[in-house]
Amino acid sequence: MRIARAFRTIGAVLLLAALVVPLSAQDDGARQTVEAFLTAWDRADSAAMWALLSRQSQQTYPQEVFTNRYIVANTAMGLEGVDYTVGNVHLQGLTAAVSYDVTIESGLFGQIVDTGRTMRLVNDAGRWGVAWSSMDIFAELPSTGTLTSDGDLAPRANIYDRNGQIVAGRGRVVTMYTARANMTDEQGCKALISRLTRRPFIAFDILFAANFPETIFYLAELNAEDYDANQAALTSTCGVSITLDRETRTYYGNNAMSHVAGHVGQITADQQAQYEALGYSAGDLIGQGGVERMFERALAGTPERTLRITEPGGVVLREFSSIGGSAPTPVQMTIDRELQLVVAQAMADAYDFAYPTWGSPQISGDGAAVVLDVKTGEILAMVSFPLFDPLLFDPTSPEPARRVELLQQVSADTRQPFINHATQSRYTPGSVYKLITATAVLNEGIVNPGDIFSCGLRWDGRPVGDDVESRPDWRETDDFPPAGDITPAQAIMASCNPFFFQYGAELYNAEGNKLAEYARMLGLGEPYGIFTGAVEAAADLDTPSFTSEAISIAVGQRNVSVPPIQMAVAVAALANGGTVYKPSIVKQVGGFDGAAVSQTFEPVVLNTIDFRPGVLEEIQAGMCGTTTNKDLGTAYIRFDNAPYQVCGKTGTAQTARYPNAWFVAYGPAEDPEIAVAVVVSQSLEGSQVSAPIVRRIFDWYFSAPEYEPFPEWWAQGPYVPLNIPAGSTGG
Repeated sequence: MRIARAFRTIGAVLLLAALVVPLSAQDDGARQTVEAFLTAWDRADSAAMWALLSRQSQQTYPQEVFTNRYIVANTAMGLEGVDYTVGNVHLQGLTAAVSYDVTIESGLFGQIVDTGRTMRLVNDAGRWGVAWSSMDIFAELPSTGTLTSDGDLAPRANIYDRNGQIVAGRGRVVTMYTARANMTDEQGCKALISRLTRRPFIAFDILFAANFPETIFYLAELNAEDYDANQAALTSTCGVSITLDRETRTYYGNNAMSHVAGHVGQITADQQAQYEALGYSAGDLIGQGGVERMFERALAGTPERTLRITEPGGVVLREFSSIGGSAPTPVQMTIDRELQLVVAQAMADAYDFAYPTWGSPQISGDGAAVVLDVKTGEILAMVSFPLFDPLLFDPTSPEPARRVELLQQVSADTRQPFINHATQSRYTPGSVYKLITATAVLNEGIVNPGDIFSCGLRWDGRPVGDDVESRPDWRETDDFPPAGDITPAQAIMASCNPFFFQYGAELYNAEGNKLAEYARMLGLGEPYGIFTGAVEAAADLDTPSFTSEAISIAVGQRNVSVPPIQMAVAVAALANGGTVYKPSIVKQVGGFDGAAVSQTFEPVVLNTIDFRPGVLEEIQAGMCGTTTNKDLGTAYIRFDNAPYQVCGKTGTAQTARYPNAWFVAYGPAEDPEIAVAVVVSQSLEGSQVSAPIVRRIFDWYFSAPEYEPFPEWWAQGPYVPLNIPAGSTGG
């Protein structure tokens, strides 16, 4: 009894103490707590909000539960901020009721005005704490209720190529099954399905070997147009007897467009909050790469949405104002889908054919090809190798386990198929960088058009500051005779190392790091931002500290590395007379399927080079001689029988392992239309590997009667690496 009386006495004293505190001070304390709580909500700072709760509320709603409640509500509303006005404070002993109005700024619904609210507080030993419930979010929101903003997206808009042909849209996919016992020609089936899917022949070797003759197994998936065009061969050669069809998002050429058009996939866990705030629902498909990601809002449109408070049974307790959606809008790319398909097939065929030599994944890791319009900078084709199938991300697949297995294989591939190597990877350029050096030394007057230089097999650069006793020309390494007395144009076509050693050193001695300045003038250096929001590599132009370093840089060695897209831009500028265009991938938004044009993209000029008289002509003559000069041209053997004339430059770049093979070119020679850059990493010489791929691209572009076959020795192992001396480069 004494203890009980003591507690009652203490309680009375505390109550008396609370009542003794001036009412104005209590008003201010309660008001400040409400203002602090609402300010924290405006900042979406749930930790600060929870800290302002009363002790009893904190026990009832642990911080994780409280935080999650606000995350769900804020996401449903598309919360961007909270404006508030605090009204009267009504005190009653140790409790307070504070009236206030809020206006919720929503990225989905605009302004949500909610007036006449009341927040209740409890005085815990002189501290006002919020006696919180879910009705402090909205008055009608019970603890069992849910705040939702449901809406369905309309069918995704199409993506078109420059000629108005569909690149991505709703279409039919055919899943094929077969058994080896049903095949009339197993090797022929492997070759057919490898070509149609642009997957390596060896992958189907492994797949076939894993199944008994009578076992029915999953073969592949194809767009309906590819399946229909090859149905007879697939049935007779591969014995395809079971197929499953489904409607889904499809891409012209299956995997040919993956790095440019991109792909769609379900919203991932780390994207959920971001996209739900934009009006998406869990499970929606969004652009996850390329143009699909870059123009997600246009392609997907926005759904009509209504913010509601509902009970678990679905009864609507309160409905806020709705918002109208926007129709999905198609996008037109600069890509020529037929050219894109040809380039993708050329890269895939080359790697597959050369599997016994440089094409093995254990030798060449990756590669890229870019084709530009030299008069606008528009990207006509862009291929990154290895390719990947966008259907790997399709949740409607009838083979989910197989899809996951393939996705895991691709994700684990050390060649990084999901990387766009054309824009996101850098490669040592080797001799293709000599085009930059030639531009610099000729335009700065270090050497003049028509001057004669003696190109021997060895070069002693000590008189100009080299600390190496002598450096070799690539012709010594390849056991060729010396190029002899040559002009600057012939130095380009012969890829004469001593010429570029000599004048690269003189340029550095006279003007310091002028070579990097010319590289930037020709478009190398900073990323272009082709795919908005995506990572894009910058070129490393290197900064020499002394002459011997500058000599190596002059032939594209040491720490120089460039993305393939940037070499293509430089070649396009040399082809068109000196205008450096920013490469672009999209022509317009809208303009198809009844949608008005809402955005257009015009060519952007980054720089215009002022060439001294005769300089550009000397460089172009050198590039044209690369493919036409029988005695000196390093790519003559690849183009001597071509029914057209193109101009180019080979490159064989020394790396820590195997050389990068480059070939860059433009054509036709007289009135250039396109520029092409191809790199095959860790392989052989540019004339041996990349030039035949470029030849295949030009054969299609100029409608040659038939494609020049790839070199037969590609298919005859073993791989024999090149021996490129340190500090030098191949042809």
